[in-house]
Amino acid sequence: MIDYFEAIGRLVSYPELQIKLPSGPALQPKLAILTKDQKDGAWRLDQRIRLDFRANDYDDLTYIEVQENFADVLGEGFISFPSAGELLWTYNRLQNANANVKGWYNTLVTLAEQATRGLPGPSTAYFIALGAMVVDKKFVEKLKANSQDRETLLAKKFLRRLSEREKEQIEELARGDFGSAAQEFSKAFWDEMCGPGLFRMENEQQNVAHPQGAVVPDHSHDANVLVAGD
Repeated sequence: MIDYFEAIGRLVSYPELQIKLPSGPALQPKLAILTKDQKDGAWRLDQRIRLDFRANDYDDLTYIEVQENFADVLGEGFISFPSAGELLWTYNRLQNANANVKGWYNTLVTLAEQATRGLPGPSTAYFIALGAMVVDKKFVEKLKANSQDRETLLAKKFLRRLSEREKEQIEELARGDFGSAAQEFSKAFWDEMCGPGLFRMENEQQNVAHPQGAVVPDHSHDANVLVAGD
């Protein structure tokens, strides 16, 4: 997913790139907060609540369009099919997100544009780190930490290919309003079962208001049952 991180880093730095992403089917909101066991069971039985679209919700030409657009932008000139699908999902979800999520994203764009403009020819590694912060709230947390635990040391190691000025910029963003907005955005935007970050996610996805339960099919009885939120 490194190409996805870079694409996100460039999207928040140059929001005009997002205009090139095609629209698609509206995403359905999450209907309930499920326990881990309930999620695992629903996933195995393909009963998971549909937060996203399937790959065939877009035709092949749409994926090619995204890949063509970013081939001209990314440092290595490549974006994989899964990352193209992730970008389509991201753009689509942003279009259907609530006001809080859109507000956090707009904050990220404003601050990233300002930061990136101040760098002389930012590197591919810089955009990868920037995108990873948008995607992974724990990455932001570890960049701000002063501890010597393995995750913190690994997070700092991810910055080893940045120039000193770029590294300082990323760490400054992590400690400031960008880092706070990135953590809120990440927590609200991605579901813990499919977050594409660097570290394992821990909290529930909170993008929409959840009712107390949701109806999920029970194939063993050919009837509907109520899955209560925890």
